[in-house]
Amino acid sequence: MIKDCSQEAIKIGLRGGQGISWVKALITGGERLEGVTFVAFVRIEPGSSLGYHQHHDDGEIYYIVSGSGDFYTSPDESIPVKAGDMTYLLPGQGHGITNTSTEDLVMLAMVYEDITIEP
Repeated sequence: MIKDCSQEAIKIGLRGGQGISWVKALITGGERLEGVTFVAFVRIEPGSSLGYHQHHDDGEIYYIVSGSGDFYTSPDESIPVKAGDMTYLLPGQGHGITNTSTEDLVMLAMVYEDITIEP
């Protein structure tokens, strides 16, 4: 199967965040890999953010492709992230990310059903 994933959708205030982000969805809705419900490239412009939020029944992984920023583990606590870093969250864990650099922050985001991840 081949799917055209070339289109990006503009998102203003993604998940309650600030500024402009772009989402290029690879897997959504009825298209599923076992245990995976959503996969997308997300491009966050400098100074913009993906707001702090939770997936109550799903976990999420971010792989930072380029750029850098602050990854929020709570509304008031963040950890710096950069290209090559991966974050993973279990169902119910809150998270968000802000682009603190002067270039776009590009990440691959994957939402998965409740599965066990061993560190």
